[in-house]
Amino acid sequence: MVDFARNHDFLVVSPFSTMNLFAYQTWAPALDAESSTEARQSFDQLVMAALASGQLSPVGAAFSKLASS
Repeated sequence: MVDFARNHDFLVVSPFSTMNLFAYQTWAPALDAESSTEARQSFDQLVMAALASGQLSPVGAAFSKLASS
């Protein structure tokens, strides 16, 4: 994506599902018992903790490296 954008002079690349750049929700059997709202709230908490501590997920770190090179 980064190479394509650079080779075609894109001004902006706008990724989606950007919360995954900061955290992942690891599946566990307990998640099956949660509503979608509860599962999203627990994922949001993981993302907020990662943002507060300046952490990136592995995908976020790879994207950051590509975007800055």
